[in-house]
Amino acid sequence: MSVQILTDSTSDILPEEAEQKGVRVVPLLVNFGEEAFRENVEITHQEYFRRLAQAESLPTTSQPTPQDFLAHFEQVRDAGDSLVCVLLASKLSGTFQSAQLAKELSGYDEIYIVDSQQALCGLRMLVDFACVLRDEGLSAREIAEQVESASHRVRLFGIVNTLEYLHKGGRLPASMAVVGTLLKVKPLITLREGEVGILGNFGVINIEEACDAVNDSSHISNGKLHGSLCDDMAGDEIHPEPRLPLYFGYTQTHNLCDQLRERVVEKYHPARVEQNSVGAVVGTHVGPDGAVVVYLDQE
Repeated sequence: MSVQILTDSTSDILPEEAEQKGVRVVPLLVNFGEEAFRENVEITHQEYFRRLAQAESLPTTSQPTPQDFLAHFEQVRDAGDSLVCVLLASKLSGTFQSAQLAKELSGYDEIYIVDSQQALCGLRMLVDFACVLRDEGLSAREIAEQVESASHRVRLFGIVNTLEYLHKGGRLPASMAVVGTLLKVKPLITLREGEVGILGNFGVINIEEACDAVNDSSHISNGKLHGSLCDDMAGDEIHPEPRLPLYFGYTQTHNLCDQLRERVVEKYHPARVEQNSVGAVVGTHVGPDGAVVVYLDQE
């Protein structure tokens, strides 16, 4: 019995990468009006942001159906293999619930479904971690347990150009979104336990708390990164899992991400880094010209 790995398209693992890694990918949908596209299959990252710039209204996204997962689950069952599914945070999407229902329909016990509690590069990183553990010879159950444990140690820090997309997509309360608009700043955001928040604050926050979470001077002006981003991110030291790189991601343009990577590398000297573009589904809720850095903290 071999161990297979499955994730969804918000990991931004493209088809050719999925083949190299030995990973199955179930696409989510992005909808422009009446047109629906399977992410990374029927619409590329570049095409998505081109359409977004021309769209009169914000596109919507849709989770995979249980049947989308069931097709993979039945193939794994019929092969007599086991499967570890590492999926987008359940608090952000119904993708996890669709997979759970598909498992029930498959009638197969050797399927282990992990709520990553992450998105963006955080999900991608946990999928890569699952692949590392698979290649080390762990069982599907052991991989699922370790990935689930690791999900609580993911450190994700991002800069968005505007909080408008997170708010309109229902991922951020209006009380948070109004801060960036009123102060005309681009705050740091983070994702922890499946919840999006301004750095240092989770749940409902007031204006004073949000102001404290934003740098005294904006991290970005005239398209350039400055201020104490690295200090806000992690302090003087970070201790990433040595089997994984630091991950950097960007939406549409990579100028800001390049600056972020340069600063982080200069301060922390990571052994490896990886940079990737962010796709349509997450791009719908984050918007263009954002940047993110993610690492897995050691136990």
